[in-house]
Amino acid sequence: MAAPCGALSPSRRGRRCRLHAACPYPLLYPLLPVHIRYCISYRHGHLRGFEMHDDPPGDSAIFALGHLRRLQVDGARAVDWLDRLLSCKVATLATGEARLGCWCNIKGRVIAVVLAVRRAGGVDLFLDASLAAQVAGQLRRYILREALSIAEDPVPPAGIRRAGDGTAAVGDGPAQAAALPWDRRRAIVPGPAATDEAALLAWRLADLDAGVVWLSTPVSGLFLPQMLGLEAAGAVDYGKGCYPGQEIIARAHHLGRVKKSAFRFTMQSNEAPPAGAVILDAGGAPSGTVIESCRGGDDSSRGIAVLDHPADRRWWLCEFAGRRLPLTAA
Repeated sequence: MAAPCGALSPSRRGRRCRLHAACPYPLLYPLLPVHIRYCISYRHGHLRGFEMHDDPPGDSAIFALGHLRRLQVDGARAVDWLDRLLSCKVATLATGEARLGCWCNIKGRVIAVVLAVRRAGGVDLFLDASLAAQVAGQLRRYILREALSIAEDPVPPAGIRRAGDGTAAVGDGPAQAAALPWDRRRAIVPGPAATDEAALLAWRLADLDAGVVWLSTPVSGLFLPQMLGLEAAGAVDYGKGCYPGQEIIARAHHLGRVKKSAFRFTMQSNEAPPAGAVILDAGGAPSGTVIESCRGGDDSSRGIAVLDHPADRRWWLCEFAGRRLPLTAA
C-alpha cells in the first residue's frame, strides 16, 4: 500500500488501527502514547515521517517567496475576530509566533491554507498568491461592526533559511521574522527580498516533504482538512469554538469517515503537473487530484496529491498537457 500523507487516525471505538502493522517496532506499538501512534499511522509506518525534516542546513539566506502573499488584519480585536473564523487557535498565539490554519467554507472544504502570525496591533495571514484577493474579500464580509481593516500586501513575503540546527527561534533576521511551526530552521517575514529561484524551489520542496500544501485556485474549496493531511500538521484545533465548516470537519474527525487522503508522489518528468491535474488508476478512471508539485531535480517532479480510498496501488497515471505520465506514490 502506498504511504499516505494523511491517513485516518485510530478509531476511538477501540478497533485495531489498520495501519499499525507498518510500525518499524510492531511489538512496541500498543505501548506507545496515543499521539505517537497517530503520527505513525499518519505517516504510514516511518517514524522519520512525522519529524518535520527538511533539506540539510546551509548558509543563512533571505529571498522572495513569490508563490505567497500577505494579508494584514489590523485592529484591537483582530486576534479574537480571526479566532472565530480560522480552524486554528489564534487567540493563544504569542507575539511573533506562527500557526498553520485553514479558512474553510460552510461545507468544511478548505478555501485556503493560511499561516497566521501574531504581531503588535494585528495578525498577518500568509497564503497562496492566487487566493489572496479572494480570501480578503470573503473575510471582509464578516467584519460587520468590528473596527478592523484587511489589506493585501502586493510584495511577496521573504523566506529566511538559517544555518545550523535551527532549534531556537529565528533571531538573526528582521524583527518581524516568525519561525515556521513545522520547521524551526526556516522563517517567514514581510518582503521585499531578492529573487532566488533555486532557493525558492528548495523551500517549496521542503514544505512538500513536511506534508504542508498551499492550496491554489484550481483546488480551492474541494477538500476537507483531513483529506489534505492538515489535521496532523496542527492546522485544526478541535478544542476551540465554532468557525465556518467546524461542524462538518469535527464530524469527519470523530466518525472517521473520510474517503480521500493526501499522498506524496514522484514522477519522471521535468515539467511538474499543475494543481488540479487529474490522476487516473490503471483502468483509466479518475482516482485523485494533484494539489501541489515542484520539479525535484534529475528530470523528476515531486508533490502531494489527494487519492481516493482504498489506495492499494503504488502507481497511477497523471493526465496533463495532453499527456499521461506514470506517477508513483511514496
